[in-house]
Amino acid sequence: MATLGTGTFNSTSGIYAGFLANITLTLDTVAQTWSGTYAIPAGQAAVTDVQARVSATDSTNPPNAGGAFTTRFAIRAPDIVEVPEYRNTTVKQSTGFETPIVGGIAIVLLLAGIGIGYVMTRGRKKQDEETKTERPKTEQ
Repeated sequence: MATLGTGTFNSTSGIYAGFLANITLTLDTVAQTWSGTYAIPAGQAAVTDVQARVSATDSTNPPNAGGAFTTRFAIRAPDIVEVPEYRNTTVKQSTGFETPIVGGIAIVLLLAGIGIGYVMTRGRKKQDEETKTERPKTEQ
């Protein structure tokens, strides 16, 4: 068990002057650590000078009891990230190339590629025809 609080600790009652919460601790047998969870209420989002007292007893008769205090710490609210909303808004500035421009560039590049391919193919056919006619016939 861990008791969270601020101010002075009353050893008779076992609580702090500014009591925050009692937290049940559980043992992680693999890591050999004790842990507990504390959800910070909205009213405690910026509490300073917090301290915890961890106490434990075993099941022997009479029970062995012990406790320890933590160093003082602060509780702060988690950072809030605000995401802007863009519902029902119009984009007034261009964010890059417009769709018609990109489409036009793509068509021009496609036609240029087809033209280059056609010219290269015609040139190769013409070259093959010239080499066929230039071959001398061998006499037998």
